[in-house]
Amino acid sequence: MDGEVREERPPRPEHGRIALRIGYHLMRWLEETGRGVAGVEGGLS
Repeated sequence: MDGEVREERPPRPEHGRIALRIGYHLMRWLEETGRGVAGVEGGLS
């Protein structure tokens, strides 16, 4: 982006639901296998 400022729409509620559903299963798998940690970027406000 070379310093270019871009304005985007804020995430909609569907974004949070999808992230939560995927994150739940991913975090359980990571805990069971000991392969690492997971997190979700919520964006800036």
